[in-house]
Amino acid sequence: MRKIALLLTLAFFVQPAWTDEVQLKNGSRVIGKISHIQGGSIHINTDFAGIIKINMSHVAGITTDDPHAISIDNQPPIQLQLNQAESSTIAIDSAGTETALDLTSVTALDLPEPKKWIGRAELGINGATGNSERFALLGRTELTRKLKEDLLFFLFQANYEEDEGDRTENEFQFVTRYEWKTSDKLYGFAKLALEHDEFEDLDLRSTLTLGIRHDTFKSDRQQLISRAGLGYQREDFKTGDSQDQAIFDLGLDYRLDISKWFRFTQDVAYLSVVEDPIDDYRVVARTGAEIPIGNREAWKIRMGVTNEYDNDPQPGVDNLDTKYTLNLVYDW
Repeated sequence: MRKIALLLTLAFFVQPAWTDEVQLKNGSRVIGKISHIQGGSIHINTDFAGIIKINMSHVAGITTDDPHAISIDNQPPIQLQLNQAESSTIAIDSAGTETALDLTSVTALDLPEPKKWIGRAELGINGATGNSERFALLGRTELTRKLKEDLLFFLFQANYEEDEGDRTENEFQFVTRYEWKTSDKLYGFAKLALEHDEFEDLDLRSTLTLGIRHDTFKSDRQQLISRAGLGYQREDFKTGDSQDQAIFDLGLDYRLDISKWFRFTQDVAYLSVVEDPIDDYRVVARTGAEIPIGNREAWKIRMGVTNEYDNDPQPGVDNLDTKYTLNLVYDW
């Protein structure tokens, strides 16, 4: 009897708090913990399927175990506890006053605090010992600071490689970009980019660009962003003369979530000299595929290829530079 009592006591204390309930118009009930209501959908965390998102048009009633910060008709949120009573949902305030609530008027509930910083780190290492000695390292870090209407972005990438003790790759890139919103789909931006590549004879390339960004289309599964700008570029070479020139800076960023487990990305940038855009230009294309590791969305494997074509390179340097990568990615 003591063992049975102990087991019952443990079972009671380890019960998860799946105490909220969403009643659907088709008669079904979903038991869990309500996370938030946003964009016309209610998010409820369940013990059998994780977080479920349900359109509010399918919801007949809501019962909550604790008060929530609820916004009605986009008004400032107030603390209310909800209880389904027969054919209506009752809202109970801090004073215990009960009021029938029209669920179609609920515009938000416990909205999660938006992240101010979003980041990504990529790392790829490969090498060999024995008959050959080879080492390669690729690191890439992205940081995005989201402000109320604006965005601040940083990128740092380094690529280093040795073969039989001789350095065969040594380059880095730093980019920072500030964007400010001008309309629903249009942003202005200012961008600074610094680049060094030892084996392209490039000591330092500095580019400052002003332009516009347009969110061409955006959905849950895919997104296309286009950019166009006019800038100033200075290139310092180890053996050649320095160059100062005005440039066009055009770009497309595309993302497609083919499934929950597979994301395709394609970023293309076209940079050309204003005086001779046909014969003096560079094209950088970065293609990638991402697969999450297990059920952890933060960890991913990214397979990618980067092609950089320079139509007018320095003497002795190839026009096309192609890199293949297989990186471990962590998002936060």
